[in-house]
Amino acid sequence: MNLTRIAHYVMLAQGWRRALIAFAAGALSALALAPINAWPILFVTFPVLVWLIDGSVADRYGGAVNAASWPR
Repeated sequence: MNLTRIAHYVMLAQGWRRALIAFAAGALSALALAPINAWPILFVTFPVLVWLIDGSVADRYGGAVNAASWPR
């Protein structure tokens, strides 16, 4: 699987899959904090956040405003 295919999968995910991807990326990002200090993991999880925001364009609002709302 190449990076472009993964990006499209994350951007086009909907419903519970989108919520699960966001939860997993957030949980992994927490490992960058003390006492674990695994900060290189942010190089993997931050692009996932950007892809989720990029794929959340719908309705009147798009981007970060729609990405923060629970799936309808």
